[in-house]
Amino acid sequence: MNDKTKTRYSDEDLVAFKIMIDKKLQEANEQLDDLKEQLTELNNSGDENRAGTFDDGASNWQREHLNKLASRQQRFVRDLEHALIRIKNKTYGICSVTGKLIGKERLMLVPHATKTVEGKTQGSVKPGKKPISGGGQGLETEKTFKAKKENAEEEFEIIDDTDIIQDFTEPTDDY
Repeated sequence: MNDKTKTRYSDEDLVAFKIMIDKKLQEANEQLDDLKEQLTELNNSGDENRAGTFDDGASNWQREHLNKLASRQQRFVRDLEHALIRIKNKTYGICSVTGKLIGKERLMLVPHATKTVEGKTQGSVKPGKKPISGGGQGLETEKTFKAKKENAEEEFEIIDDTDIIQDFTEPTDDY
């Protein structure tokens, strides 16, 4: 392409992304169906005949675990479907924060991404907060961070500040 900055992916690129996402969506739906089938089998396994046994805890844990996996898979399917809508609207691959194109490499790894890496870090710092030093995506004010650090120094002998690994990121659902 020329020296001009691309504002969107070409129709050929969008077709290639659509093919990839369709394939991932089919696989994701198959995995979701498998999880639902496992949940159904677990729910119909006759646990009521063993009320009060040790297996109840294991069955409940397995049921909760499968529910979490199914919920996460449903979100993934939904995000892929939204990506297909963006392809149809020809807005696929445009960062929702910066307006720049998301790199093809990132879209190949995370096809439902809506933000560039730059946009993701910009969008994760809340107003009135600034990242703490050290390159992390800190969401606490430096004053709070320093207070926590001083408390840690009182409790533990710290030889070098680089020995402290701080990660104050909050999990998000955006990709």
